[in-house]
Amino acid sequence: MDFKQLKDFIEKKMRMQHIYQPLMIKTLLENEGLASVRTIAETFLAKDESQIEYCKQITKSMTGKVLQKHGIVDPRLLHHASYQLVLSFSVIL
Repeated sequence: MDFKQLKDFIEKKMRMQHIYQPLMIKTLLENEGLASVRTIAETFLAKDESQIEYCKQITKSMTGKVLQKHGIVDPRLLHHASYQLVLSFSVIL
């Protein structure tokens, strides 16, 4: 396939129901035509706002709560927008 055929596919044949097809093509182009399934999946996750929101909820409702309960992290900022390790870094360094 040459670039003209790829362009024709994108403009005339591709039926998008989500962002995945153009992201996969973009990822492949950015990596000289070859990318691992993991790299492509990571690209999808980085751009899929619904998955980001889902992972944020897991972080706050499960993982963050457990680590906070054990004194490992402390929630910071409004509505737990970030977490901080409860650890003195000066002792480590």
